[in-house]
Amino acid sequence: MKRYGSLAQARKSLARQLIILVITVLLVFTAVRLMTGNRFDTALPIYYSSVDLDASDLVLKWEQDSIPVADYRTGIEADGPASGTFLYLSLLPEEPGVYRLLVQDRKGYDLAEETFHVGRYLTTFAEVSGNFTGDKGFFLASVLFYCGLSVLMLRFFLKLRGSQIYSYSAIFSLGVFIFATVNLIVIMPVVFRRFRSPGMNQTWMFLDDIASGGQFFSVITFPLILIFSILLIISNIELLRHERPRVQNALGLILGFLMIGGDLFFIRGGLMLLMPHKFVRIAMVLDNIVGAAFAYVECILLSSVICGLRAAKHVPEYNRDYILILGCGFRKDGTLPPLLKGRVDKAIEFWHSQLEKTGKQATLIPSGGQGRSEPMAEAEAMYRYIIRLFGGDSG
Repeated sequence: MKRYGSLAQARKSLARQLIILVITVLLVFTAVRLMTGNRFDTALPIYYSSVDLDASDLVLKWEQDSIPVADYRTGIEADGPASGTFLYLSLLPEEPGVYRLLVQDRKGYDLAEETFHVGRYLTTFAEVSGNFTGDKGFFLASVLFYCGLSVLMLRFFLKLRGSQIYSYSAIFSLGVFIFATVNLIVIMPVVFRRFRSPGMNQTWMFLDDIASGGQFFSVITFPLILIFSILLIISNIELLRHERPRVQNALGLILGFLMIGGDLFFIRGGLMLLMPHKFVRIAMVLDNIVGAAFAYVECILLSSVICGLRAAKHVPEYNRDYILILGCGFRKDGTLPPLLKGRVDKAIEFWHSQLEKTGKQATLIPSGGQGRSEPMAEAEAMYRYIIRLFGGDSG
C-alpha cells in the first residue's frame, strides 16, 4: 500500500475521496428515485380478527380527491414473536396535494387510515409509515455511505507513516472508521428486515433505528468505558496532586465523570423517563442526538488508545541529534517510579541502538519542573538516574 508523502497530501486525497463518495451516494439515490417514477408502494397495518382477510373484503374510501391505485393486496408478516396483517398498496399519483385514505371492511368498520402528501414532482410521503417514493434508494444509499466511509477512513489510517501516526488526523480517521462501522452493523439487519417485511419495518422505524445506533453503542461499551473512565479519573487525581489545580489539569477528571454519567443515563432510559408522554417523540430525538455524540466521543477515545499503542511501537530513524525525555512525578526519595523509569530506559535504549548502528552520539535531555511535594526537579531526578547508569559519564 502506497504511503502518503505528507499530511497535507493525505488530507487533500481524503477530501477528494469523500467528495466522490457523497456524489456517488447522491447519484444512487437519484437513480433509484428516477427509476421509480411516480409509483409509490407502502404497507398499512390493518386490524381484523380473521387471518384469512382478503383484499376483496376491503373497501378503499378517499376523502374528496383520490389517487389512482395500481394494485393492492393483503398479506401476513412476522418479525420475531410479533406478526400482523397488512394491506400493500401501489399508488400512481397524478397531481400534487394531500390525500386521505380510509380502509374499511364490507360492514363499514374502520381497519386502517393513512394520509398521503404528494409533492410537485409527484413524490409521495405517507404520514403513518414515513414511507416515500424511492425510499429503497435511501436505504441503499445509507448502506453505501457507511460502507464507503468505513473503507476510506481505514485506508487513510493505514497509509499514514512516521510522525503522521501521532497526528490528530490519524485519531480522527480511525475514530470515524469505528463510528461508521458500528452504524453499518446497526443498519444492515434493519435494511434486511425492511425489504423482507416492509409493513412491520416502516421508514419511521428505520430512521429511529439508525438514530438510536449511538445509544446502542454507548450501552454495549459501558463496561469498557467504566474501566477507562475510572483509570482516567485516578490518573487525573495523581496529576492534580503533583501540579497546581487548574481547569486544564482537571479535564480528564471531568471527562471521566461525564462518560460514566452519560452511559448510565442511556442505560436508565434517557430523557424519556423525565418527560410527559406527549413529548416522547422530542425525547427520542434528543436521546438519539446525545447518544450519537457520546458514541462519537467514545470512538475517538478508543481511536486515541489504538493510535497510542501503534505509536509506541514506532521506531524513529537513527539520525537524531537530541533525545528529549518528558518528565512526570517521582518518589520522595528521588527514585523513579516504573512509568518514568520506563521512559528513561527507552530513551537510553534508543541512544545505544543509534550509536551501534550509525556511530552517532545523541544528547539526552531530561525535562520537567519541580512540584510542591517533590524534593527536586523531575529533570534532576532523571539526570541522576542516567548518570548512575552511565557510571558517572553523562554521555
